[in-house]
Amino acid sequence: MHRRLLAVTMLSAAAALGGIGFAQDDIRPLPRREQEVTIVTPSGLQQVERVDQAVVEQQVRPNEVPTPAKRTASAVGKVAVGVLAAAVAIGASAASLLFL
Repeated sequence: MHRRLLAVTMLSAAAALGGIGFAQDDIRPLPRREQEVTIVTPSGLQQVERVDQAVVEQQVRPNEVPTPAKRTASAVGKVAVGVLAAAVAIGASAASLLFL
């Protein structure tokens, strides 16, 4: 009985949605002046300069493995953010029900 009612409901919803017309997007090209690439230098070449002339090589530190305390703090932070998000969602739902 419930399956038949669910099937009838789904079919009627599909039939109702099938009657709704959806607008198709128009794609229009931009005007010519918005698509032009302008050469900045007379020769058309680009040049890259170092910001700090004293530093010759980039200094890269190796990745540090987080300590157990850092991992625990990260996990606690994730849980706190999740709990806060759930509280906000429940609060918003309760507020919307109060204003009905």
